[in-house]
Amino acid sequence: MGNSQLLVVSFVFPPFPGVGGRRWAKFSKYLAKKEIKVHVVHSKNPYPKKSTYLLDIVNSNIVTYPLNPRFPNYAPISFFDKIKTRIVTKYIQFYTKGNFYDRSLFWKKYFENEIPQIIEKNKIETVIISGGPFHYFIYGLQLQKKYPNIKFYFEYRDPWADFNVGYDDPRVGKGARYEYEKQLEISFLKEAKNVICVSDFQKQLLVQKDKQINSDKIIVIPNGFDKDDFAGYNKFAENTEKDVLKIIHVGTLNYEKADLFIPFLKAVTEFNSTENKLKVKVEFIGPVNSELMQFLDENKNSSEFIKVYGELSHFEANKKLMEADIALWFKYDRSPGDFATKYFEYIYLRKFIWVFSKDGEATQFIENNKIGKAFTDKKVLESNVLETLSQYEVQKPLFHKEFDSEKFSIENITEKIISIVKK
Repeated sequence: MGNSQLLVVSFVFPPFPGVGGRRWAKFSKYLAKKEIKVHVVHSKNPYPKKSTYLLDIVNSNIVTYPLNPRFPNYAPISFFDKIKTRIVTKYIQFYTKGNFYDRSLFWKKYFENEIPQIIEKNKIETVIISGGPFHYFIYGLQLQKKYPNIKFYFEYRDPWADFNVGYDDPRVGKGARYEYEKQLEISFLKEAKNVICVSDFQKQLLVQKDKQINSDKIIVIPNGFDKDDFAGYNKFAENTEKDVLKIIHVGTLNYEKADLFIPFLKAVTEFNSTENKLKVKVEFIGPVNSELMQFLDENKNSSEFIKVYGELSHFEANKKLMEADIALWFKYDRSPGDFATKYFEYIYLRKFIWVFSKDGEATQFIENNKIGKAFTDKKVLESNVLETLSQYEVQKPLFHKEFDSEKFSIENITEKIISIVKK
């Protein structure tokens, strides 16, 4: 295996912050341990904050090529930066017919110059281009033509025209720009030789776009958990507070999920206001939105049992999660078959999951495997939560002891990538 050379193009990659860089930081880590040389082309980090996954890429078999993002920083610090960003944004809107939030719009020159040089110098055998952003998929197709003997894979970490970055802006999510993106994606899918996505749900979204899209060329490589993230912890730590049910949410709480978490919070508040032996404590770890803060402001007493910690270090967040009786997951209705990163960490820690979502693959998997409970009917969310909490006065929920989570280990999932690299 020693001479295998893989090139990954991923706009987000450590030190670029955020969960977007996690997938290839983790895969690169385990590929490098298998003596596969991983070359990663990525954007330089334009932010003061750094990725929490930097240690994962410390290996001589991982070679990085940070490039200028060639896109405005939408978190400008100085007054001059703000003026510059405003001018550049206007230019970008004029430059593209489609999504002007796509950060790879101006990477064409990299696909014409820097990336071919890396391919030829290192005798690259396999190229994986990971999106979003997605416009550089189009530039990648030109490389696919230029190097017919190299295996090219285009990876969807998230959907493209279905619900991508920027589509909550009506200037992008509706009208001519949206139609342009949809047609661009379909033409790309027809031409790409190999496509990777992270779930069967996403695969179905892609196949349904056009009858000429062959499902056989689309392979699923899911996300997963990395055991090393929990080294040094007691995996089986428990809530030690007597007669307290501890419910914890880890990750960003998006404003689009208010119709799920507000009824949940109302139910918890009502339950704690009655004479129950069991008391419920809720903790939010990560960025939250104004709807949650408004709820706390309007329900002053709830601050006694609803805590918002904001962003914590990975170590501290995991430490708190280990004490949970229940782990929360509020899902987007538009992606009922996708599995978030937090889900895989929940199952590794064997935390009973409460998932709030429309019925779909994720809710069914959780309930069928007896590893959690799904709340799928928005009309009766509050009453269902209250009823379930009352049942827990007798017995707290337990994660199914026979459930095998090992197939969701990133170390094991990496074997699927090795198989395409060595194909």
